[in-house]
Amino acid sequence: MEGKIIITAIADDDTPTAPANAKTKFVNQIGYIVRENIPISFSKWKAPKGEKAEDHPDVVPDQEEELCWEQLLMHFTLPVGEGIAEKVKHYAFLKMAIAFQTFKKNLKKEFIKKGTTPDFETKYQKLCPHWDAFVRYTLSEERAALVKQNTENASHKKHSHRTGQGGYAAAIPKWEKMEAALMEKGIAPATLHWPRRAKWYFYAHGGKLNQDNGALITSDQLRAAAERLEAVLKAKRKEPSSLIERKTS
Repeated sequence: MEGKIIITAIADDDTPTAPANAKTKFVNQIGYIVRENIPISFSKWKAPKGEKAEDHPDVVPDQEEELCWEQLLMHFTLPVGEGIAEKVKHYAFLKMAIAFQTFKKNLKKEFIKKGTTPDFETKYQKLCPHWDAFVRYTLSEERAALVKQNTENASHKKHSHRTGQGGYAAAIPKWEKMEAALMEKGIAPATLHWPRRAKWYFYAHGGKLNQDNGALITSDQLRAAAERLEAVLKAKRKEPSSLIERKTS
């Protein structure tokens, strides 16, 4: 076929390496073929390992994948050699999967996140029949991923913030005022030499200062963390560690 690119060399990772522009044109052509032929209503390119694509309605059928491969070969001639075609095919399928997910990711960023819809009358005619399904799946998938991540984060969290309304922006001035009031009375807060982030963390998670002597008042949960920090600071300063009182309220 006129206009075909003749690939003359394949790397060990099955990447076309010659002529010089072979890889770029190969990958670009894959992206175009995938965008033109694979409906975005499919949520996945491959079925779970050991399972068949036909058993999963949301997975790109094997015949669609093969169709993309056949179209790709209309634009490239592969080197002659045992097993070369299968190696390049494997590489092409990997790139097809990436191109498919990248295309959908870009659509999500360009339209769904902005609450807009593509112009189906010009550039995106082929997306129209599948757009609603794509939007439903994308939003449900995003929500599910967010819930999963939040649940996982919560499972690792040992202490809860107690900054109240306004968060750190409103709480930090109050903490600074409280420390300043102690120092005006000639009392050195136990947190005086703590790094600012450590102090804010301590206060935000329920830690307090004894207003009579400036010692730390901690819950059992914060006690161990406070003691570790005090030990580190003591080693650096070579000074006696501050008193740490257990919170009784």
